Amino acid sequence: MLSSVTGLILAGGKGSRMGGVDKGLQIFRGRRLVDHVYERLAPQVGGVIINANQNQDEYRSFGVRVVSDAIGGFAGPLADLTLTANTQPALLATSYALTRVLREELGIQPAWAAGHSLGEFSALVAAGALPFAAALRVVREDKRPALLNVICKKPTP
Repeated sequence: MLSSVTGLILAGGKGSRMGGVDKGLQIFRGRRLVDHVYERLAPQVGGVIINANQNQDEYRSFGVRVVSDAIGGFAGPLADLTLTANTQPALLATSYALTRVLREELGIQPAWAAGHSLGEFSALVAAGALPFAAALRVVREDKRPALLNVICKKPTP
């Protein structure tokens, strides 16, 4: 068992390809599909979360956390990636990873770094002026204007 890993069961769809029924609750070999999935997943992970946008009480019967999509209308759990609060940290992490590959794998040392808006943080991290963890925290909390004022030694309005 991987106790540090949380398993996720995606049961949040609207079942449009199945006439609108909740697929997780459909009977297969005498049991709900979600029962088959949970039975195999739970012993392998430290915990389980179920993503469901309908019939949440049914899914809560497992005694686990049940979450719905942040974006309504059955957009799906991956649609959350389109939210700025999620895309910006992901972009920063991608920039950081690419910078490390350039340095550590390819031996390329940037002579300078520049960026605009979110890219400013990628540039600060690449230049070694700001640790990645601090940049990520600022981007996630959206405290960029205050931090940029400190970095540039300007008073905060």
